[in-house]
Amino acid sequence: MSFMANAKYTAAIEGYEPNIKICEDRLLPLGIDFKACDGGDILPFEDNYFDIITNRHGQYNINEIKRTLKSGGVFLRNKSVRK
Repeated sequence: MSFMANAKYTAAIEGYEPNIKICEDRLLPLGIDFKACDGGDILPFEDNYFDIITNRHGQYNINEIKRTLKSGGVFLRNKSVRK
């Protein structure tokens, strides 16, 4: 993960069962705060926790995004559109 400046300020979730072990094996040793959780669930983070939240293609609960995102924070979402 060459984009990381400081892993202690990075968190990740993954809800797809086959990927959870992979994330644990790869992310936890880097110091990343990884939690097994689906994006549509209640997120296991405190209120006003994140400056930036990204969502590549998974589910998300907008109320949880609002709850965990700091005031003035940014939510980036990538949604693929199939034609």
